[in-house]
Amino acid sequence: MTSHKVSHVKHGGKARVCALCLAGVCSALSLFGEPGDADQPFVININALDENAYYEGFQFHGDHVELTPATENMHYLILGTGEKTNIAIRVAPPISYGEDSMTHVMLSNVYVSTSGQADLSPFLLENGPPVYVTLAGSNTFITGWHPMYSDTEKEYGEAYNHAAGIQVPAGASVIFDTVPTGGSLAAIGETTGSGIGGCDGQSCGAITIVGGTIRAYGGTSGAAGIGGGAGYSGSGASGGTIIISGGDVAAFGGHGGAGIGGGEGGTESMADISISGGVVTATGGSSDGASIGGNNYKGGWTVNISGGIVHAVGAHEQLPGIIGSPPRATATLLPRSGSITGSNTVVITDLIHSNIACEGGLIATNGRGRLLSDHVSIPHSWCIPSNVVFDVAVEQSLTIGAETVVTNAGSINVYGTLAVDGVLENIGLIRVYGMFTVDGEYVNFGQAFSALPIGGTGVVTGAVPVGVGLAGSAADPIEINVNTVSTDGYGFTFSDGCLNFCWKGHYLLYGTGAPTANRICVARDTDVDLVLSNVNVRVTAGDVCAFDVYPGACAHLFLAGTNTFLGGSRTAGMHVPEGAAMFIDCASGVAACPTNGALVALGSASSAGIGGHLYESSGCVTISGGHVTARGGGAAYQYGGAGIGGGHAGTGGVVTLYGGVVDAQGSYNAEAIGGGSSGEAATGHISGNAFVFANTPVAGLDFRRGVLITPDGGQMYGAASAVTADTALPADRSLIVTNGQELVIGQNVTFINNGTITNLGAIVVYGTFVNNGTIIGHEPQQTPVPPAGIGAINVSADDVVLAWPSTPSPVSVLFGKDRLTDRWERLDTEWSPTNAVWPRGRQKFFKRECP
Repeated sequence: MTSHKVSHVKHGGKARVCALCLAGVCSALSLFGEPGDADQPFVININALDENAYYEGFQFHGDHVELTPATENMHYLILGTGEKTNIAIRVAPPISYGEDSMTHVMLSNVYVSTSGQADLSPFLLENGPPVYVTLAGSNTFITGWHPMYSDTEKEYGEAYNHAAGIQVPAGASVIFDTVPTGGSLAAIGETTGSGIGGCDGQSCGAITIVGGTIRAYGGTSGAAGIGGGAGYSGSGASGGTIIISGGDVAAFGGHGGAGIGGGEGGTESMADISISGGVVTATGGSSDGASIGGNNYKGGWTVNISGGIVHAVGAHEQLPGIIGSPPRATATLLPRSGSITGSNTVVITDLIHSNIACEGGLIATNGRGRLLSDHVSIPHSWCIPSNVVFDVAVEQSLTIGAETVVTNAGSINVYGTLAVDGVLENIGLIRVYGMFTVDGEYVNFGQAFSALPIGGTGVVTGAVPVGVGLAGSAADPIEINVNTVSTDGYGFTFSDGCLNFCWKGHYLLYGTGAPTANRICVARDTDVDLVLSNVNVRVTAGDVCAFDVYPGACAHLFLAGTNTFLGGSRTAGMHVPEGAAMFIDCASGVAACPTNGALVALGSASSAGIGGHLYESSGCVTISGGHVTARGGGAAYQYGGAGIGGGHAGTGGVVTLYGGVVDAQGSYNAEAIGGGSSGEAATGHISGNAFVFANTPVAGLDFRRGVLITPDGGQMYGAASAVTADTALPADRSLIVTNGQELVIGQNVTFINNGTITNLGAIVVYGTFVNNGTIIGHEPQQTPVPPAGIGAINVSADDVVLAWPSTPSPVSVLFGKDRLTDRWERLDTEWSPTNAVWPRGRQKFFKRECP
């Protein structure tokens, strides 16, 4: 948008009004009203100001623009192009105002950096009535370089800026909200300045967050993410009054400062924090900064949580997430109190101060949780971290709300009632010994057990759901060229060669197949869907991995084409540490992608192909489709990493294989699937249509269904399984299909036998079978693909889960009354005893009673 000397929309300015409305930021504007009111706000183009021009309603002073409302309830629209400017914004109090006065400011794609300008905040609110800030588009306010938000790099000789990203001093008040289409804000302080709140040694005023996506980073020398600046003596660094009732909020404290609350050092600092809604993630600074609450010294605090999802995270693996104040901050000069209440409250943390009364909600401390209310409803879409286990006791109930999508990567044990009115996607473990009702949608990719039939009128499926995230959808994801990406985008940042996904969304990452050094990261506590199409990331320098999933994050990968990841020295090819989760399947529903996909993950010295770095254990890895090759790093003179699992000395984590072809090789005393050398085995299971090659025996996993081929021989588990991706049996490997077992070569799949197959059961070929080796026993049977409505699978005595393999959709499944004896009970709620038609991938559950 071009610059205009007159700051408000005039009656004749129709073209300008249309341009603003098309931008989606002022649809409420009309051509009527007085300048500065809600219908005709003062408009500031922050990227095109003229120091010599006259502007009504504000003044331009060269390095900053000052909003000077003449009366109460004035409105401003500050527009940016998304390009960086060094012009700061200062909001002065109205010349005259009453008790209910308020100044309204809308920010749209504003990016202000005051890096190198000593102690100048890019957005400053002066003492006075509240300022109501509405967010549209993406907005950034940064005072300088920050290691967690490397948007800029300080040049040698630049002055340090000790100001806050958004300065809200004591006596000032701000309220953040968003337009209906969504808006975001990143506020980054430098050294001793908070992200949002106080500057160096300065207390924080009143901050209220009603909506929007907020990211706040405190300066590295002791400032809070949201709250006080650093104050090493005296009364500085007060955390102020912070109220959060909605939005997606993440705050990161600097060294010794709270994520939300007090800055480091102040002996008389006080933080008053209330959270009643939204999704809040708070990370305390190193050196014992609380995630939410006080600093690491003697300050006081009040923390009351009555709703929303709150995740308190430690700054690093040695420092826990803390609500209240660190254990060493024992001397108390000011009150310390608080409570956690409400039936719509979820709190995940490691430590809760003993002065905080825990009276309600779902609370998990140090990975173990329980419901403190008789009924808890998860209030917002959420990914339950893989390291969290919680119980729903008898006579308690947990509800997934109608507008809520919850992904479970952890473990849920239900002795009472689990009710799904929205969407529950399970990639972890769910055990239900009580009631389980689904009136929305339940999608199971993980381990699940229900002692009673699942009730309700909703959909129960194992197929990949078509979901809509905050950015893109499964059918229409946001596309990113990994080889050429150079700027930030919606839901992700790009800096220092790292494509970092920090918000939930659905993306198509594509490449040419040529190697690139651009890495991929999924930020802590982020749940993201990534379609990978011909991406080839190879990092050759330093201890930097090619694909990094941070603890608490869930990365759902859908494969198209061939994708390769090779990290730097002593790193996993795809890093999935403890507390992180990765789900891998084939891409579907994306027009630009083929349905068959492959993934190659190569670990460097002593690290896993998929899993932990050197000396690290693995998190949760689940594979349901595609062709996945994972090679651990190591050599004869080094310790080795697992193919899937831990690096040297690391445990194997949780590995669950449901489908696809998996080729895993550990190196130098490391397991193919499990622990690195000197590490402990993995837990999990192999089931469904998994076809697994491993260069070592596999310990620790439960073998339920599928095929496992090791140097000691290949074996099939369960009554029926299918090969769903092209593969070949090597010349030095063998496979036995025993009497009563059926191995299906799926439609559009080519299976090449170069080894030895002993077939005492049946090999049914819907695709292509090529024999270059030896077959003992029955020959494979080429079988026409059954037309819709024909075809049969019979229940055998050892089947627990019956799933039709990759044949056309729909297909009629004949169960046969003669096989459904009184020893069997059907656990599905919608069936015909002789002929049931289900889409491909739908699973039917059975329970066998004891004879």
